Amino acid sequence: MNRRSIAAALIAVGLAGHAFFVPISIAGMQIALGVALAGLLLDLPRPLRTPLDIPIAAFVLVCIVSDLISPFGPPPLAFATL
Repeated sequence: MNRRSIAAALIAVGLAGHAFFVPISIAGMQIALGVALAGLLLDLPRPLRTPLDIPIAAFVLVCIVSDLISPFGPPPLAFATL
């Protein structure tokens, strides 16, 4: 087997496992997505750039700047990840 077919198999098994574990287990879903991610990292698709890269990066930057210049300061980690 070549690298591309192994990566495709890992992605397919990971996504199928994720779909299977949706009603059963959060940990199972996360592990299955980890398997799919391993497949993606094994054979990264090219190109990795999309037209939304710059707008999304700008949005994240504006959110961070907004937290930093707020008179209340950045939120605690427990509230920042909600």
